[in-house]
Amino acid sequence: MKKITLQDIARLAGVSKTTVSAVLNNRAREYGIRAETEQNIKDIAEQFNYAPNKMARGLRLKKTQTIGLVIPDLSNWFFSQLSASLQKVAAEADYHLYITSSNYSEKEEYKTINDLLAWHIDGLIVASMMKKEQIPQNFLHSQVPIVYIDRRIESDNISWVASDNVQGAYDLISYLCLTGVQEIYYLGGLETISTFIHRVEGYRRAIEDHGIRFNPDLLFEDGFTAADGYALMKQIIKHCNGFPEAIFAASCDFMVGLLQFIRDEVGELPSTLKIATYDNHELLDFLSVKFPSVQQDTDGMAMAAFNL
Repeated sequence: MKKITLQDIARLAGVSKTTVSAVLNNRAREYGIRAETEQNIKDIAEQFNYAPNKMARGLRLKKTQTIGLVIPDLSNWFFSQLSASLQKVAAEADYHLYITSSNYSEKEEYKTINDLLAWHIDGLIVASMMKKEQIPQNFLHSQVPIVYIDRRIESDNISWVASDNVQGAYDLISYLCLTGVQEIYYLGGLETISTFIHRVEGYRRAIEDHGIRFNPDLLFEDGFTAADGYALMKQIIKHCNGFPEAIFAASCDFMVGLLQFIRDEVGELPSTLKIATYDNHELLDFLSVKFPSVQQDTDGMAMAAFNL
């Protein structure tokens, strides 16, 4: 069946194309269109399954009601929660959210952002894998507003929204210190990302404020995924020749890798091991041993990024 057009609906309804456009854009009252005419046009559009070309309309009006979101990993617990929060905020403002993944690749992130910009999106939110000096100039000076999320990139040209990762890590490590532990291993990602840089800073401040000497040998940093956490946990066990007093997993993915390693190598959590994790995965509630954790306000972050 031939796709019906505005001109076709206008001919069938016996009105002008402008009248049809006004009705289908919910502006009948503004144009003084009679209720019977409005209903007739809507009935014809529904009968022939009329679907407006939103891309063409967006290009004409220079507004597509779309926001792009680039995150490192669609399966990451925190980013899936953040995506859901952004989806809700966007929908409430009558915007569509296009969610894409860079798969922890700077090259893929660059390509994905360029692809989204080519679709004439109205705004872009990015959880970037790039350092500030790596961000291309065409992104910094784009006519499309770009907001970085979960990343602190200090620049006059860049807006960003992030949790206070220093304070979050500080509070979590302070809690562990107050239980009496003297040795806390850090299990986290590459120190090129601001998120992990600030969580290490909070970790260090907390142990020093509780009278414990900072030991860089207790920092185990690499990658981003659960598999990376698994590999780092193996290194920690080798370093300790057993389990340490406590471990701070700097993200849910690292916590999952830690638990997978313990499952494979030990079978159950050692009763003497204290574990704290950044981000509060809902599966933590099902563990027999309770982990202290930091809950990020994804709804607040989403609203702030969208407003920017």
